[in-house]
Amino acid sequence: FPVTIARERNKKETLTETEKILTPIEIIEQIALNVSDSHSYEKGVFDCTDFSKELVKKLKEKGFNAYCVGTVVWDYDDRDKPFGKSLHTWVEVKINNSTIPIEATGGYFIDEESYKKNYVITERGVCW
Repeated sequence: FPVTIARERNKKETLTETEKILTPIEIIEQIALNVSDSHSYEKGVFDCTDFSKELVKKLKEKGFNAYCVGTVVWDYDDRDKPFGKSLHTWVEVKINNSTIPIEATGGYFIDEESYKKNYVITERGVCW
């Protein structure tokens, strides 16, 4: 779908001249890569939650319907025995009745097969 999204954005004119010739998917990908490339992952300092919060903020600034998604993940030792839980956060963007999942830490779209197989949603709309 071509970019005439300024009309869909509550009449906000927030796109740059370059962004006006990109598709929404290309704009989202560019923003996700910029967020990912701008930081280094450090657990407890700047982790998946921080990447996701920043990505959601940047996408919303451009008028996209974006939100955090989270899950509880079991941590395993080297013998595949669970020893504790941690949280993981990523981002979903809604475009034309479609949901696009994004791994904010890496700045990439999550393919449909991986998303169904590897991501269990505990909560939408919350950045843990």
